[in-house]
Amino acid sequence: MVIIGSATNCLHGQPTNPMPVLQIKADQITAKVSPTLYGLMTEEINYSYEGGLYGELIRNRTFKANPMNPIYWNAIGGAVILLDTNQPLNSALNVNLKLDTRRASKSSAAGIANDGYWGIPVWPNTTYRVSFYARKKISTGR
Repeated sequence: MVIIGSATNCLHGQPTNPMPVLQIKADQITAKVSPTLYGLMTEEINYSYEGGLYGELIRNRTFKANPMNPIYWNAIGGAVILLDTNQPLNSALNVNLKLDTRRASKSSAAGIANDGYWGIPVWPNTTYRVSFYARKKISTGR
């Protein structure tokens, strides 16, 4: 039996914050447990939660996996990407992916790619929904 409570400690007559007390009375049985109930253990191996049980397809979708680099994101063609915290969407989504397309051309398009977790499965006859926020910055030519 486990009892969790609190006790008030006094030092020189002055009450202090209650100190938690944990009493374990191993000699008292409060309930019987089935002998076939062994317990439960999970181990995070090879992203079994994120990208596995967690149904997200895009890896590092909030750009917070690394504070310096947009890991798991790749620039395509003439694009240059970097993390930007100057104009956050809100306090929770306070990191943006900045896509610089100034080096793009007709022969070298610009874009970004994310391989997900060992690829992103796309199944036939399946509807996928995507949403994102985009902001356009007009270059001043400087």
